[in-house]
Amino acid sequence: MLILDRFKLPDKMKRKLLNGISRHGHRDQTKTKIKIGQLLGGKIYHPMFEQDDSWKDIRTWFQNKLEMKVLDWWLISYENGQGCKIHNHEKCDFSAIYYLKVGKDCGDLFFPYEDIRLNPKNNQFIMFDANMKHGVEPSISNNVDRICLAMNIKDEPIWIFKR
Repeated sequence: MLILDRFKLPDKMKRKLLNGISRHGHRDQTKTKIKIGQLLGGKIYHPMFEQDDSWKDIRTWFQNKLEMKVLDWWLISYENGQGCKIHNHEKCDFSAIYYLKVGKDCGDLFFPYEDIRLNPKNNQFIMFDANMKHGVEPSISNNVDRICLAMNIKDEPIWIFKR
């Protein structure tokens, strides 16, 4: 498991993501291939499903930092005591979470079989084996919110060819 507490995304990209979830967040299973049923009430926005090329800069930024391929990513917004059921990710090597906005009493990210609990922080990046079961506890308070970027990563180098 990799935990980076000061993994700062450029402000322009962070604003773009926060605006994306506030404008496009939904609970409509037909609009995304992400399993919304795992969320305990949260909203999701899956830009790759929308086929919007304007999001490539964020994916590329993460790929360059990680030197691995980001297969898929999505934004999740939790508020008013929402969380996520225990699950794992398939067809990838690693899963990662980047916290864009974290309220004071939001619930922990937890890994029940490893007995690990992590209290999220703004600008924190956490990467772990995709097979590890994990979940998100509901926030303690009803007026606390959390917005994060989740992603699936393949452990293969990114090759950029220039002519």
